[in-house]
Amino acid sequence: MLDDIKDLEEGEVYTDTVEGYGRVSGLRRYVQNNTQEEYEVKSAKTPGQEDVDQSDAEYKVFVFRSEE
Repeated sequence: MLDDIKDLEEGEVYTDTVEGYGRVSGLRRYVQNNTQEEYEVKSAKTPGQEDVDQSDAEYKVFVFRSEE
């Protein structure tokens, strides 16, 4: 995944779906620790998952270049 992220051009977004907020947090830490905070990771529960506990819910993650 890191190779896919490093190939992102300005304005491009890498997306994936992960299960559980723990995986979202892990992905966020991994990206921040391995890319010198060059990228941001945002996430949102997928449709229909609003009432599911965050540890069990499915999330869509978005990774893109930071605007700093």
